[in-house]
Amino acid sequence: MEGSETRLSRRERKRLAAQSRPRRWALRLSLLLVVALLLCFAPRLVAISPLRDWAIQRATADLPAEIRVGSVSLGWLSPVVARQIQVDDATGATIAEIDEASVGKPLWRLVLDQSDLGIVRLERPRVQLQLRPDGSNLEDVLAPLMTDDTSSSSSPPRVMVQVTDGELELTEATSGARWSITRCNAEVDLGVTNADAMLVKLSGDANPGETANSGAAPANFAIELNWPLNAAANAPTAAAAIDGADEALPTSDPWPRDARLAIACENWPTEMFTPLLQRYAADMQLGGSLTADSEIVFETGQQQINVRVCEWRNVGLAAPEYLGRDQVRLPSLTVAGRVQRDSTGIEVNQLTLQSEVAEARMHGRIGLEPPMPGRAATFNTLLETSDLEATGEINLARLAAMLPATLHVRDGMQVTSGKLLTSLATRRGGPGPRIEGTLQASDLAATYQNQPLVWPKPLQIEFAARQTANGPVIDRLQGRADFLAIEGSGTLGKGTLAANADLDRLMAELGRFVDLGDTRLAGAVSASLNWDQRDSETNVTGEGRIERFVFSSPGARPWQEQLLQIQFAGRGAAGKNAVTRIDAARLQVMSGDDQLEVELTKPVTQFTADVAWPVRARIVGELERWLARTQTFMPLDGWAIAGQIDAEAAASASARRIQIESSKASVENLRVAGPGLNMQAPRVKGEFVGVWDSGTSRLDSPAAVFQSTALSFRASDVQLQAGGEQPGYQGSASFQGDLGRVANWFRDPLATDQPQYRGTAVGNVQLTYGEGVTQARWQVDVKDFDLLRQRATPKPAGAISVASAAETWESIWSEPAMSVRGDARLNHAADEVDAKLLEVAASAVKARAGGQIRRLSAAPEVSLTGELEYDLAQMAERFRGYLGPDVQLTGSGTRVFRMDGPLWPPEPVGSAAGNLPAANSTAGATPPATVRLVSHELRGHASVGWESAHAFGLDVGRGELKAQLAESAVTVEPLQLAVSQGRLLLQPRVDLVSPSPLLTLPQGPLVEQVRFSPELVQRWFKYVAPLLADATSAEGTFSVAIDGANVPLIQPDSGNARGTLRIHAAQ
Repeated sequence: MEGSETRLSRRERKRLAAQSRPRRWALRLSLLLVVALLLCFAPRLVAISPLRDWAIQRATADLPAEIRVGSVSLGWLSPVVARQIQVDDATGATIAEIDEASVGKPLWRLVLDQSDLGIVRLERPRVQLQLRPDGSNLEDVLAPLMTDDTSSSSSPPRVMVQVTDGELELTEATSGARWSITRCNAEVDLGVTNADAMLVKLSGDANPGETANSGAAPANFAIELNWPLNAAANAPTAAAAIDGADEALPTSDPWPRDARLAIACENWPTEMFTPLLQRYAADMQLGGSLTADSEIVFETGQQQINVRVCEWRNVGLAAPEYLGRDQVRLPSLTVAGRVQRDSTGIEVNQLTLQSEVAEARMHGRIGLEPPMPGRAATFNTLLETSDLEATGEINLARLAAMLPATLHVRDGMQVTSGKLLTSLATRRGGPGPRIEGTLQASDLAATYQNQPLVWPKPLQIEFAARQTANGPVIDRLQGRADFLAIEGSGTLGKGTLAANADLDRLMAELGRFVDLGDTRLAGAVSASLNWDQRDSETNVTGEGRIERFVFSSPGARPWQEQLLQIQFAGRGAAGKNAVTRIDAARLQVMSGDDQLEVELTKPVTQFTADVAWPVRARIVGELERWLARTQTFMPLDGWAIAGQIDAEAAASASARRIQIESSKASVENLRVAGPGLNMQAPRVKGEFVGVWDSGTSRLDSPAAVFQSTALSFRASDVQLQAGGEQPGYQGSASFQGDLGRVANWFRDPLATDQPQYRGTAVGNVQLTYGEGVTQARWQVDVKDFDLLRQRATPKPAGAISVASAAETWESIWSEPAMSVRGDARLNHAADEVDAKLLEVAASAVKARAGGQIRRLSAAPEVSLTGELEYDLAQMAERFRGYLGPDVQLTGSGTRVFRMDGPLWPPEPVGSAAGNLPAANSTAGATPPATVRLVSHELRGHASVGWESAHAFGLDVGRGELKAQLAESAVTVEPLQLAVSQGRLLLQPRVDLVSPSPLLTLPQGPLVEQVRFSPELVQRWFKYVAPLLADATSAEGTFSVAIDGANVPLIQPDSGNARGTLRIHAAQ
């Protein structure tokens, strides 16, 4: 029976298994159908579920914006459509709204091929653009997308974006001016129509805003752009033969080939360009309307600019930074013409500029020599390949009426006539290429205070030159004016040039028309240049004289010369077209004891940019006068420098590289005054060796030395990379200085309570800069340090003195040796210092700190934590001069201190620098402004403890002082100390609101039930209780209550205190 049951069970299982197979396939088929349905309707489910917003947020996570979509239509076989799109910036303000955005391709094609997006249509977009001088709200949102990611090598997808019936609302943030562009249609084709080009078409109408003229004519614009997508690959190259080998060289032409930009507009309001111009000139304003039709075409081997018409009507231009209160106002300004450039030159076809103030015309061709390595286009080449005519005319009367303040026209003057004419012409053919030119000012007339003023021929300059088989010939060079005469002519073999100018006559004539103010120019100038060629050798000599010269102007250094002479002499050889060799050359500038000499030390036979010219230079004389002569290119505003200089250098200089092989300089009686510096040194010496490469903007100096009686240093292995993508520098310096003399350089000559320093400092510093970070390490060792204060000692009665007290100096802190160490890192972009180590160590105290200093270049903010190690017994000895002989301290320890907040207070208003004060004189000086020693917001805390103290006969027990720094004052927690069997009650406060810290004590009990001692009577009581002065012994107790005390810490003897002494019992 059991066996039959087992067999039946097996049969039953097989039967059941056979019946279940169709059911499993049905289940699997059902699951596949469900998955297929889900995939089929997945786009629709995403479109109507929260997944849509999640996907949008993930896709735009890097943008500082929020994008909301009203509805989305998604289907595998239908285009992607989004409606009611809104874009808000980080502040929540709406930037853009789009009624409908669609992608023409179905979703399944977009998923399979993301390299071709097809046509994207934007229907009725509306953009709110807020323009600022430093950018716009749209740029803020798109900034993450505009970064240059060079690591990505994938090409952008092909796409055509079509914008229909768009609107752009522009608002200028500063003035609130508003404009709008309506009916804006655009098409941007990135590789769809042409796989190698970007095609852009843009058009729209401009509607004037609330600030514009309501009657303005309708305005519209149209722009077309055809630009190669791979411009770099299309950059042209040129073949050149170098040393017999052909080499492909890139041309200097930066433009691509096969590109075109066409711009057309009618009555376009130019004030819409104002926000863009204000990014470069913050106060510039434009007005008027622009009508233009022009195009720029870049083809293989040539570029062309064709301005069919460009008319700016009702011109308005205000630029207070450049024009002051003047404004450019013109009925119209018109530019037209065509300019075409190819590898051999520039073709100018009837290029004109016309306005009621100025006219200019240019027509012809300017030849250009093909660029070759190591060669530059010569004047001869320009003449041989050019055929050009250019003329210009400026109506001086209308210009003066439009810009009277800019031209400094006298108040009340009306310029009635005057013209400035210029012309330039080059001709090819005939006996040889030639060039002619003129510059002429004529018929200048005006009325001033009902009196006519006439200057018939202010200036007339003419020149004519030609190229012959024997070289260039100057046929005529003439300049004529009431104050000027220029004559010149000659050939390559022989010629002369002479000029004379009467600056007094110039200023007299010019001053009738122009308000020169406090500007003064006087003197007589004469110059001559002669050259003569004999036996294939050419000698050139030149001379210049400036007599009774005076120049002064507000803000400039006064410049005077009784007689300034300039002499030049050179010897070499010249061919038909250029100089072939220079054997010797020398330039001298002399004025009294001042002299500058530059001399060529070796012949020069090549004249390419890489060839160095060996020269020697020497300059001697008074620095103050040399700075006046060089102030145009070395102004040094705010600094006054004087002294006798004697410097010389030997160098090799080329257009790209200057190597200073040796140089040394010495200055006697140097005086330098500037912001925070008042330096006086009897003698200063310096040496420098280095190489400057202008091509790489790099300076290398193995050694630089500075020596003076106060400070000497030597810099070694200095490297400075001023330009390029990674600017940087590195180097080390060792120095030695006299602390007292160096400190005097920074002393305020008007302050009377400044301390003095003594000692010798020896140290070194290492600096390294790269990638925006400077690393600095330094070590300074100071020997025989002494801090001194000024004390007034009364003079004997009857002594005759200008002052009532004689000044003496006394030591308040002395150290036989101390050191200062540091290791810090400066991040220039963050303007922050990370100080790894700041340490000051002396025999009795050692402070070590670390932390950060932020906002270094503005108002430095510190966050420092450190430790203070001290030995009070040794400190008392070091400060014996300040504490006196009656103060003894014991105790040592290590305490933590902290400091947070702005370090220095703002600079006082009205401070001035840059004037050289007379030696030992402060007459007529303005008292310095009172400033805080530290910022009002600086916070800090520190503490110190002692075992015992003895001062002025008082024995003080163990105690601890806890101090807090806040609001420019140090406050100490109330102290109750055991003193000579009584109590000492203190709550001191140190105010840091003046250059001399002030210790104050509040009203209240100071000591209670303190026992007398003979020492106390002798040291202190003899001043408050004279009857006890001669006591040989004393017993009893006393108490003191004060009404207040004020003690300057720099000069404690000048302090004051009032109070009441109560003697409880005395014997």
